[in-house]
Amino acid sequence: MYKEAGLFDPIASSVQVTEFTIKDAYILNFFENNSSRLPNWCNDGDTVKLPYCQIKGKYRMELPGYNTMQPYPHMNERCPSLPTKYFRSKNC
Repeated sequence: MYKEAGLFDPIASSVQVTEFTIKDAYILNFFENNSSRLPNWCNDGDTVKLPYCQIKGKYRMELPGYNTMQPYPHMNERCPSLPTKYFRSKNC
């Protein structure tokens, strides 16, 4: 979806999105980074102010590395990862 929306342009032809995990998708810096621009209801009533909106659920989502990585050509094509932590090796 990100690729079809043009978010990887101008490197889209060198990105294989089938190599991405859920974590790889949410660490991309495609998201709003100014929390004052989030809707007022986003963190309303929560004691922890998240940099994103969690729309529903009684448990808070923790997204380590959220919105921190600039896409690059051939991203994740040679990155080993194993569930459940999906640690990225250095320089990957």
